Amino acid sequence: MTVTRKSKIIFDLEPDEDGYPPIGSEGLNAIGLDDGTFILDNTPFFVTEVALGDRVVAEQIPDSEGRFAFSHVLEPSSEKAISIIFLADHLGEEIFQNLRARGCYCEYGEFGSLKMLAVSVPEACDYRDLRKYLMYHRKKKHLSFAELAV
Repeated sequence: MTVTRKSKIIFDLEPDEDGYPPIGSEGLNAIGLDDGTFILDNTPFFVTEVALGDRVVAEQIPDSEGRFAFSHVLEPSSEKAISIIFLADHLGEEIFQNLRARGCYCEYGEFGSLKMLAVSVPEACDYRDLRKYLMYHRKKKHLSFAELAV
């Protein structure tokens, strides 16, 4: 498959009664392929059921260049996606470095008062050990996390 273009795949989100997620849609970078499909090129903060490297189908959004509305996953990657909300700011860097040392790709973002990491977990990472580490910090109220695609 030949790479044809960089694109943005838009995922509609439905905030719950508490207003979470705090955005109505999330855009993920993608690489367009010559067969009309896309490879996701970053990891989500809020979107569930997709991860970095997934091959997806999306439809062009009318009157927008390079923006496509997500349709479905054609072929999942071996990556896992988790989202972390920091509850204890002073531990953010320590947690980030721990994830990086495990081979995870992390992207930092702020959404209102939420300070977050979007984390892509490679297949080579021991996910059970990583989850144990995150559960420890959740119990200590240092963070909250969601398993978006595992």
